[in-house]
Amino acid sequence: MAQVNPTPPRDPQWAFFQGQILPIDQAKISVTTHALHYGTAAFGGLRGYWNADEKQLFMLRPIDHFTRLLQSAKLLLMAFPYTPEQLTEIMIDLLRHEDYHQDIYIRPLIYTSSEGIGVRLHDVNCDLTMFAMPQKEMAGEVARQPSEVDRCYEATSSRVLASMSKFDQTCCTSSCSSSASSRRTMVPAACPSNFT
Repeated sequence: MAQVNPTPPRDPQWAFFQGQILPIDQAKISVTTHALHYGTAAFGGLRGYWNADEKQLFMLRPIDHFTRLLQSAKLLLMAFPYTPEQLTEIMIDLLRHEDYHQDIYIRPLIYTSSEGIGVRLHDVNCDLTMFAMPQKEMAGEVARQPSEVDRCYEATSSRVLASMSKFDQTCCTSSCSSSASSRRTMVPAACPSNFT
């Protein structure tokens, strides 16, 4: 059985911040930022899965994730210029910079970036930041032995990957063209009863 996440985790090196990808230590906000004081932000979380056999990073339903993120921002009256497809392209570009060869977690955050005090949702700017990190670092997870879910995934992943369209294998070489194909999932919905 293949080892889960054989590459040692490392801190994120890059972030998308204020319209560009830059070193993560340059992605800073002011202590007067509106979102910091009033919780006016919406975040998402996407997982990416490294396939060592194909030497490829696969993302799970990015268009659906980014559509939900934009809907959350809309509830906070944030006028946001990006589409789910554009957010997917930003994510792919960010992942090219990071060049992770392991399972990852991506954190996009849409937040009110205006500075100053004042409880309001109108006349404030909003912005996007996004970064990626190894999954093991999320929530202080520790290394673990492969579980039944891991064995199920390994037992069925070849069949699932073979049946997926090129778009569903969104990775560092893909582009978005169809929201219909983004509805398919990479991970099997049910595990065959005969896996071991």
